[in-house]
Amino acid sequence: MGKRGVGDIREFIVEHYQYFAVAVLFLVLVVVLVVFSLHRKKGDPDVAKAETEEETGIGTEPLDVPEDAVLEQNAHEEVNSFFTRYYQAVASGDVDTMAEMGQALDEENKAKVKLKANYTVDYENMSCYTKPGPEENSYIVLVYYEIKW
Repeated sequence: MGKRGVGDIREFIVEHYQYFAVAVLFLVLVVVLVVFSLHRKKGDPDVAKAETEEETGIGTEPLDVPEDAVLEQNAHEEVNSFFTRYYQAVASGDVDTMAEMGQALDEENKAKVKLKANYTVDYENMSCYTKPGPEENSYIVLVYYEIKW
């Protein structure tokens, strides 16, 4: 086995350039991943803000609800009318009314509601079952309905 010259090495690289290209791409990918992981560990303000919002989201703490409370059927007219209005908006695809009532919808979900409304005739036989919520004048509501397609 003799020593290879520079010409032999160049010829070897040219013959097998595909393998070298894959190796270079792999190394670039590893470097990018390392840079982004270090950047995230240093505490990017946007990432930290998003993580904080996720950690303090609504519904993360247990609610104090009386366990001996009994479900009441259609006991609160304001609750019944709220959900009747809401499901009428859903059936008609009225995303503006749904937004007024507190339903946050992005463009994709608005399109889904409007598409579903094309196949929904009405929500019928609706009953609202309520029990006292964790705060004064709040309720936990379970809504029963039948959909007419």
